[in-house]
Amino acid sequence: MKRGRDVKRGSPHSERAGEAVLATGRRTTLYRALRELTCSPCGNIIREGELFTREAEPASGLLLVRLCRGCAPFTTGGGLLDALLAPGGGEESRPIAAPGDACEKVMSRLGPALAAGSRRRCFMDGGELKDVRPGLTVDIVLKQDQRTERLTRGVVKDVLTKSSFHPHGIKVRLVTGEVGRVKAIIREE
Repeated sequence: MKRGRDVKRGSPHSERAGEAVLATGRRTTLYRALRELTCSPCGNIIREGELFTREAEPASGLLLVRLCRGCAPFTTGGGLLDALLAPGGGEESRPIAAPGDACEKVMSRLGPALAAGSRRRCFMDGGELKDVRPGLTVDIVLKQDQRTERLTRGVVKDVLTKSSFHPHGIKVRLVTGEVGRVKAIIREE
C-alpha cells in the first residue's frame, strides 16, 4: 500500500460508484478505490479503480469497514451508472475498463446538459463586484424583503460592498435611496 509523500493526508480514498446486490440478496452501495486500500477483514489489497463495499463498524455504526469482492461477493447491474456507461441502442451493459474511461463516457452523455446548466449559472447575477457599477439597472432584495425575496428594480447610484464577491449579492444604493443586495442585472436591449 502506498504511504508517504505521494498520498495527501485528508485526500479522498474512495468515491461512490453505484449500487450492487450482495450474494445474500441485500442491496448495498458500491465504492471505487481512488488509491490502494486494504480490505478490513482479510487484509487483501483493493487496487486503485476496483469496486468494494462497506459495512458498519460495530462500535460506532459508521460505514468504516471496507470489504473486498472476496469478502462480500456482489453483482452490479441495473443502476443509473450502468445505464450511463452502456453503449447506445439498448445493448447489454459491459464492465468498465478503467475509471478514466468511465468518466469520459459519462461526460460525453451528460456534457451538453452540464454545459447548459453552467451557462445559466454564469449569467450575471450580481454576486461579483466586477459585474456591478453605477448606472446599471438591477433587481435587488431590500433588507425588509429578505424573507419573501421580493425584488425591487432600480438604477445603481453607489456600490456599497467592498469585497470582490458576496454569496447573497453585492450591496448597492439605488438612485431612489433604497439599499439592498443585487439579485439580477437587467440587460438593456
